[in-house]
Parts: sequence; structure tokens; C-alpha cells
Amino acid sequence: MYKIKNPAIIGYTNGKPVYAVRGGAPDDGGTATKEKPVTMEVMQVKFKEALAEHEKTLLETFQKYENDLKEYGSVSEKTKADLKLMAEDYKGLRQDIDEILQSQTKWHDTKPQVKSPGKEIIDSDEFKQLMSDGGGRLTKQFDDSLFMKNTILGEGGSPQDPESVIVPRHEVPGIIPGAFRMLNILDVMPTGQTSSNLIHFTRELTYTNAAAETIEGAAKPESTLTFEDATSPVRTIAHWLKVSKQVMDDAPALATYIDTRLRHGVRQKLMDQIIAGNGTSPNLSGLIGDTANHTALAAGPTGEINPDAANRAKESVITADYLPDAFLVHPTDWGKIERKKDSNGQYLSGGGGVINYLANGLIPTLWGLPVILSNSITVGKFACVSWFSMLLWMRQEAVVTIHDQDQDNVQKNLLTIRGELRSAFSVFRPAANVVGDWPE
Repeated sequence: MYKIKNPAIIGYTNGKPVYAVRGGAPDDGGTATKEKPVTMEVMQVKFKEALAEHEKTLLETFQKYENDLKEYGSVSEKTKADLKLMAEDYKGLRQDIDEILQSQTKWHDTKPQVKSPGKEIIDSDEFKQLMSDGGGRLTKQFDDSLFMKNTILGEGGSPQDPESVIVPRHEVPGIIPGAFRMLNILDVMPTGQTSSNLIHFTRELTYTNAAAETIEGAAKPESTLTFEDATSPVRTIAHWLKVSKQVMDDAPALATYIDTRLRHGVRQKLMDQIIAGNGTSPNLSGLIGDTANHTALAAGPTGEINPDAANRAKESVITADYLPDAFLVHPTDWGKIERKKDSNGQYLSGGGGVINYLANGLIPTLWGLPVILSNSITVGKFACVSWFSMLLWMRQEAVVTIHDQDQDNVQKNLLTIRGELRSAFSVFRPAANVVGDWPE
């Protein structure tokens, strides 16, 4: 280890002193034998590197000292001598550096200097006593300020927030889905299959039953019965997304999620069309949207409340000789009915009243019929329906396909993902379905 005693200033560069160093300046590895000018910045860097290396070796030797004492109950003379020599060399080198830096106080940082862990050990009374006793164990309590600059935090920024540089993030697997509309109307809708693009059927248009009691020899009454042709075209419902091939390869969960979304999207639109389709191409002929598929509820008396209107719709289906199965209601309108109170301030629901619930409240009922809540129903309207009167035809169930030959997909390494279904909807008996407007 070299020692440098107050090298002379031989000039200035940009207002900073340049020193002449002989016999091993910090920047030439100790091989030079002639004077070589170096700046204070270079000297400081080399001094820090030398001190750090010496401290490391000193601490390793001290650790060996403690290990020997723990394992053998004593320390070899060689280890004692090495430790004492390294301590003296460290003190000498540190003194030389301090003298150089102190002689140039105008260029030196005037902030209070904090002792390193190595110097804390060498300068401590405990270490001096240990050296004079020739053995023993040393326990040194370091000042917290020694480690302040190396405090490791799991937060950063301003204002401080947790970071994942050291502490790994808690990753929630998969993709958190958004809202999926309940397809509860499709769940209860009668469904059939077709292999055509057009459904044709003949249905009864009018029937007058003139059957009557007749006496012998009298003319028998004539009944009338007419029919009409009706068609239900198969319509296509589809949509698509475009993604890169790379993201599909790198995120397998994304492919599953897109598949689910696209399938649900076309089925949701199918449910909307079953209710609100107006029958004009490319729309389906819906239950409420096409007036030919239902009977309109006549206006009620002034001051009529919503439950009474629903009861009249149920009555209309029954008087047409059909059996009603359910009410179709928008959740907003149903909420108004649930909040309805009688003259005593009591809600109409429960207790054997107009409104009740099945399956622990999961299935509401109105006048004894299940209420199917759906956002596909227009607010302000409702329907009392008979499932026997209608049929949903599936030409092609919802499918999802991936295409790389589309527009500039090949050039840009993109994929087009398409969801699609083909379906038709037929209402065979319009009189079995009554659609009305809520009076409140």
C-alpha cells in the first residue's frame, strides 16, 4: 500500500488545483516512477476505492478473528498480527488522505464527515482495549447515521407510493371482466333448429265458432276459419375485434376472454332483437318492436296503478284462451313497483300480496307469474307472454373465428377475431302476448 504526503500543486485547470504525484499516483496503478499531474477529483476517486478495498479486507480479517475465537477459544498469533498491521496501515493511509484534503479546505466539501464502519472499529476504545489485551470478543454498536444514506425503502416518488423494484407485486391472475348482461330471456325461450335461411309457416288468422244446438231437420250453423302465410327470415348478428398476433401468443388468457366477450355480445344482441326488433331488414321481427307480434293492452281507467295494469294484461291473455307464463319488465320499472306502498304506508310486496318472491328472493312474482327483469325491455313498457306462442330458430350458434387474411393483417401481423350467429324468431300466436305501457 502506498502513502502520499502532501503532493505539491503544480498548476490549476478551470480554477481547480492539479497535483504532482511521484511513485504511484492513484491513476496509474503505482507503476510510475516520475511525477505525473493528477486532479483532486481523480485522487478522491482512487482514494475512495483504496479505502473501500482496505475496509473490506479489514472486516474479513476481523471476522476470521471472531471465528477463531468462537471455534478454538483463542486466536492465532498470525491473525492477531495481521489484524494489528492492517489497522495501522489503515490509520496511516486515512491520516495521509485527511492531511491532503484538509490542506485544500477551499476545495473540500465542508459538510460534517461521517466515519465509515471500518474507521469506527479502528478508532473505538473497545478495539484499542482488545488489541492491548491480546484477545477477547468485540461488540460495537454503530451510529444509525452511518447507514442513513443506505436506507432501503419499498416506497418512492412524491408523494410516496409503494414500488415493485424490491417488493414484488401481488399479481391477480387472468382478466377482471366487465359487466355481462344476464341473458335470462334466452334461457327460458323455446328454441329450435333450422337448416334454411327462411322460416315459412301457415297460421290461423280468424276463427268464428258457430257451433250451436240444432233441432231435427233444421239447418246447421256454419263456422268460419281463415289462414295466412307468414315468414321469419334468418338474420346474421356479428361483430369483430382486431389484435396483434404477438399479444395473442404472449397472453393466452386474452384469447379466452375475447372469445367469451364476442360470444356473449352476439347473444346479447339476439336477445335485444327478440324483444325490440322491428322486422325491417336486417332486424328480426321482435315481440314488442313489431306490432304484428302482440296485442296492445287497452288504456286503463284514470288513476290506475302499475300492478293493476299488469293484472289486466294477464287477464287479456287468459280471455284469449291462452295461458300466460311470465311478465317481461325493465329493472327500473320493477323498482317503482317494489317501492309502491298502500294507504297505510306498507309495501305491496310479500305477505301473500300482489308481489312475492321465489327461491329466497331470486325470482320475483307479480300476480302469481314470474317476473323476468331485463335491460333489453324498453323503460315504460312491459309484456305478459306465453312461451307456447313463439319459437327462436338457430341456424348457427354463436361461433368465434380468427382470420389473418384480412385487409393489411399480413403486413402488420394482425389477427381479425369475429363473433357471429344466425337466427330467426317467429311469433305464431300474437294474441297470446299482450304488451302495455305502465300508467305510473
